[in-house]
Amino acid sequence: MNGRVLTQSETRHASLYRPEQLILVDFLGKFNVQAEAEKEIQIDGMYHCELHGDFESNFLNSKILQPCPSCKILASYKKYLLDVFLPEKNIEIAINGKIHDRKGIQRKDSRRKAYLESKGIISIPFPSSMFLDTRNRPRYDTIESFAHLIAILLGASE
Repeated sequence: MNGRVLTQSETRHASLYRPEQLILVDFLGKFNVQAEAEKEIQIDGMYHCELHGDFESNFLNSKILQPCPSCKILASYKKYLLDVFLPEKNIEIAINGKIHDRKGIQRKDSRRKAYLESKGIISIPFPSSMFLDTRNRPRYDTIESFAHLIAILLGASE
């Protein structure tokens, strides 16, 4: 390592979980709402090769790894990560940063939402500014209030 300190943005991209996700999952649990951070949803018949990108394969669809048609290197299944998933209700709370304002990302988000809906999962997007301040620090009081509101709407009790 070169000794350089990672920026907040680089740290968020390098970590598996984002703090606001974990805090929301924790608060939801305190209000008796089952929630999971970064739930993986496999995209049927789609795989991703690091060298050649996405490809379809219906051959042995139940396998996790498939050979890339171009290089024959084993590729893992393509997946969507659900920010905060409420499994009892099949609802995703999507925490979207400013990048989701871009047209290309909005098209991807539309395809993602349609795929999730085809699997019976409702994805509800919220801006990350709701959960993070201008320095990307979690807004604990807001996250707790949001979790409490979700619990009330879902009929969970304290």
